[in-house]
Amino acid sequence: MTESFDPILLDFPEQFETPRLIVRATRPGDGAELNAAIRESREELVPFMPFTRVLPEPQATEAMARRKRLHFLERAVRIFRFKQDSRM
Repeated sequence: MTESFDPILLDFPEQFETPRLIVRATRPGDGAELNAAIRESREELVPFMPFTRVLPEPQATEAMARRKRLHFLERAVRIFRFKQDSRM
């Protein structure tokens, strides 16, 4: 009999840092900045991310970021946010 593993038991860091990059799980409040990035890069994103064909409202992007946060905490998916380290 094979025992199943419950992903909620995984210890996984919230954030990784390098000298030039911060990789972290999404957090409440990330929606506005993410929405601005989608709008700024829309033409480049459309071929790879069909959801960008219709630009989301900032409130919808914030709701998505919060849902992704829940998924991370449940260990259902590992979604991270990549950001250049502003301390440089």
